[in-house]
Order: sequence, then C-alpha cells, then structure tokens
Amino acid sequence: MRYLIPLTIAATLLAALGVQAGDIYRWKDANGSWHYADQPVPGAERVSSATRNAPAADAATPPAARSSTGGPASSPTAQIAQKVKQDVAVTRAEHCKKARETYEQAISARRLFKQGANGEPEYLDETQVEAHRVAARSEMETLCGQ
Repeated sequence: MRYLIPLTIAATLLAALGVQAGDIYRWKDANGSWHYADQPVPGAERVSSATRNAPAADAATPPAARSSTGGPASSPTAQIAQKVKQDVAVTRAEHCKKARETYEQAISARRLFKQGANGEPEYLDETQVEAHRVAARSEMETLCGQ
C-alpha cells in the first residue's frame, strides 16, 4: 500500500509521455508559407519523429539529392546531407550519454534535491524521488533508443 501512490504517479507520467509523442512534418506552399502537420503530404519533410531508431539513410536523403537509380547522388547537397546526419548522430550520442548519467545518478544517490529559491538545497520526498527516477529512465530510453 505504501508504494501504490508512487507507482500510480509513475504510470501516469509514462502514459503521458507516450501520448504526446508523434511525427511532425513541414512543407512550404506555393505562396512561400510554411505549414506543419502530423500527417505527411507530398513534398513534406519530417522535422520531429516519435520513433526511437533513426530513419534509413536513403529515406533521409531529400528527393532532389537522389540519382536516377534511386540512391543518393554525389552532389554537394548529398554531401551536406551526409554531414548533417553525422552531426545529428554525434549530438544524439551526447544527449544519450548525459541522460544515462542523470539516470545513474538518480538511482545511486541516497538523497536527491533541487535548488531552492534562495539557493539552498530542497530535499525531495520519496514520491518526488520516485517520479524523478521514472522521468530520468524514460528520458534515457527515449534518447538512447532502448
């Protein structure tokens, strides 16, 4: 009975994270205005993804940068797209590492605290610690793809 409330809070937090996730697409209309939607339209690019795994390399290459055989062309645009993919992979790895460190610190710390308004530490109670650990684990799984 003692852990019923923290478990209920944790389950609610996890459910809320799943509900808000989704793909976001953007495209420019004939008038030059940008539009955003959760459904793809012809010519739209995905700017945010709910999937944990990176899309296939060929799918991430813009249609203009593909050769007539369907593979990526060796144009400057394709080279830039490849460099962007590498930068994204490096950034993703850094975010994953930081999230993993945050989670490990959350589960190994004897007491957790947050910075108070006057700069003094305010220690978290058991419910808050459990919610923080669940959120840290969820963030790690989202960023690391586990």
